[in-house]
Amino acid sequence: MAVARSASPVPLVLKRSGGAIIVADLSIWAGVGTAAEKRVAILTFTNAIEAEERIDQALAPGLYSCVLRVIVREDLRGDYAYDFLVDVDLIAADAGDVDTGPAPGQGIATAHKFGIRVTA
Repeated sequence: MAVARSASPVPLVLKRSGGAIIVADLSIWAGVGTAAEKRVAILTFTNAIEAEERIDQALAPGLYSCVLRVIVREDLRGDYAYDFLVDVDLIAADAGDVDTGPAPGQGIATAHKFGIRVTA
């Protein structure tokens, strides 16, 4: 599992391009695998009009486990590309075309797991 490093607040950036609609949500967990396991944030990237959407998330120093879920839906066209960055680290990327047939509104959902080590 990839682990990004960042100071707090952690800059989280979703970059989008293409003719499809791209939205995402990010779950951030602390203490994974311990009795103190707890989801500490759910962030949503839903402003699909913007080519780049950024959220700066304050987190205490430590290691966090994250799950990024990206949904791509055909719109004007089905072509898409996205990059997800934690600070300057590229954590997830995908590109393709969800328009694979005559039916409108085709789409895909992907999930990416990674860690964030927040420094003081």
